[in-house]
Amino acid sequence: MTERCAWARKHLGEALDAVGGIGSPGGCAVWHIAGLGQSVREWSVMAGWNGRTLNQYEAKGILVGALGVLAGHYGYGTR
Repeated sequence: MTERCAWARKHLGEALDAVGGIGSPGGCAVWHIAGLGQSVREWSVMAGWNGRTLNQYEAKGILVGALGVLAGHYGYGTR
């Protein structure tokens, strides 16, 4: 693994940890929608939490919340 790949892996892991990890709804949404390019609708059909499916509006809320946390993680936002 090159130094650049190691750096990217470390920072990606930190960003995912900021939204609760890959196993959390926010982390899963960021990974699949922002990272892999799935649509919100595709992800909402695929994802389910606590034994129930997500509707598209819930999925959008999860994504918006996770992106807000990421913005704070990277230092963007009101001061």
